[in-house]
Amino acid sequence: MTGVTIVRGNRKSVLRDKRKDMYSLIKKNISKGWFKNTMRSSARGNNYAVYNNSGKFAGFAMMGKDLPHLGGSTYLFLIGARPGKGYGTQLLHQIIRNAQVRGLKYIMLEPTDERVKIWYRRFGFKNVSNNLMALAL
Repeated sequence: MTGVTIVRGNRKSVLRDKRKDMYSLIKKNISKGWFKNTMRSSARGNNYAVYNNSGKFAGFAMMGKDLPHLGGSTYLFLIGARPGKGYGTQLLHQIIRNAQVRGLKYIMLEPTDERVKIWYRRFGFKNVSNNLMALAL
């Protein structure tokens, strides 16, 4: 896929005014209440936005703050992307690269269902417990 742009920045810049677009990408799998609480969470760190080659918003990721007290890890709250276009895959690759550059050792996440677990396993994530997965960097 060519022409895809992935932008990383703080919670008030990259995804500003995108809440409705973001929710439309994930509403089949995530409750509105959970989404709103995550949007307001003080634990959120950097975010990512994906734009297709036409400049249209095509996906996002909400990350937690880096957690040095947990062995140098970060938390991936949510990835949402237009299905079947490879946006989510490119976005997760970028998240992994950025975590490695920052010297982190793990990316942690809580998948919503078995289908999502299978997708994350393709990138090397492993089950830590029933509801938690981690990728050792």
